[in-house]
Amino acid sequence: MDFWIPAPVWKGETAYIIGGGPSLRDFDFDNLKGKLTIGCNDAYQLGEDRCKVLHFVDRKWLETHSKRLEAYKGTITTSLRLEAVDGRLRALFRHSKGLHTDGVGYNGNCGMGALNLALLYGASTVYLLGFDMALGKEGQANWHRNEVDQPDERHYKRFLSNMPEVLKDWKEKFPHVRIINMNPDSEMRGFPKQDWRKHKWHA
Repeated sequence: MDFWIPAPVWKGETAYIIGGGPSLRDFDFDNLKGKLTIGCNDAYQLGEDRCKVLHFVDRKWLETHSKRLEAYKGTITTSLRLEAVDGRLRALFRHSKGLHTDGVGYNGNCGMGALNLALLYGASTVYLLGFDMALGKEGQANWHRNEVDQPDERHYKRFLSNMPEVLKDWKEKFPHVRIINMNPDSEMRGFPKQDWRKHKWHA
């Protein structure tokens, strides 16, 4: 399989990653219209004006959503190893951990692959939305209705166990890129934090 590496067409730009965490349950996704965005999994249902690029990593998720994906007009990317690749689908080489320049790091979750993709696109600032790495106050796993596998505390521990490798590669391979976690209550440590409620969305 020939793996795709995007041209750095977002060089010097700001990108937003739409994760799946429940902290986005009251987020106004219209804030993302006109911005450079990469959405994880179900975020494609927001439409390509809010989710410019979709990234997914799970075969069961693809089987569940394949028909609905036909209506999505944005770019579709994955690091999942597939025997056949649809003409619309961009296949990236999957590394197990960290952040990379010739593919994307899996790190046990879709969000880190999406972050790595933004770095390959050349973004100079990346804001992470919905990277909670924990269940919501009422036990919710996602901001959307999850039809596949709901993460639980065991999943989050596995996700977070890969953060040392991610942070190491960020500092060594992408030292000039700002990465900001937009959930101040996130269990994910290492990236500077801001509150999306205080972000200047229309500045």
